[in-house]
Amino acid sequence: MKTFKQHLEENFLASLAATAGLITGGVMAAPQANAAPSSQTTSTSAYHPDTHQFIKDVEGFKTTAYSDKGQYSVGYGTGMHIDGRKVTKGESVSRQQAHDMMVHHINSRIIPKASSTPVWGNMNDRQRGAFVSFLYNVGEHTIGSKLHPNFNAALKSGDVDAVFNHMQTYNKTTETDKNGNKIKVVNPGLVNRRQAERDFAYGGSASSTTNQSNNQNAAPVDSGSAEHHEVVSGDTIGGIAKKYGKSIQDIQNLNPNIKDPNKIKIGQKIKTR
Repeated sequence: MKTFKQHLEENFLASLAATAGLITGGVMAAPQANAAPSSQTTSTSAYHPDTHQFIKDVEGFKTTAYSDKGQYSVGYGTGMHIDGRKVTKGESVSRQQAHDMMVHHINSRIIPKASSTPVWGNMNDRQRGAFVSFLYNVGEHTIGSKLHPNFNAALKSGDVDAVFNHMQTYNKTTETDKNGNKIKVVNPGLVNRRQAERDFAYGGSASSTTNQSNNQNAAPVDSGSAEHHEVVSGDTIGGIAKKYGKSIQDIQNLNPNIKDPNKIKIGQKIKTR
């Protein structure tokens, strides 16, 4: 029969073993349901670590919810909270909350879709980051959609260049003409974003530039040499700065009249040098 001392020693050793198991990768208890999500949604192992900042720059930050095609978005253009609630009119978020919402959307909705495509494995991390930005803008639902046959054919081909060439055609918005008809119109802001994504993907090398003359849907991209930039729909201070090879602070220094970089208006002229 074991003595009381032996029981204590065995229990102590068992406790040490259990602790060691937790430290060295043994089975761990499931996290609490109300644990903070930010630490769980910041991994960029599947794509370039600069992707989050790139998306923030091209999206811009809005602390208060705004209408986007009949739905509300907030922060860095996110329409849904981490808990699944849709963003509603009048809501406001902090930059940290907006960051968490953006990264959660990327890692929980975009990455599963993107990584299921044949082309994903052929991309380097910068190309994956640019692809993530594209899907964040146009919607991950385009993957597998019958409404986007050419895009999905490019994905299935596994040809990275073919995918990025086709991405350039997503540069239009739907407008209403004077007769009340819905028409597709090339949007300069989207043209700039598609070019910025291409530059991010290929590091801005000349050899990677799309041959625009072979793409009837693409519009010419501004060379970035002008002294002023006229704001168009979709523009952000971050996107304008990137286009002209400046930092956001450079643009703000050149335009002291801009008190809030998140509030620029269509038609406004921004000094760029």
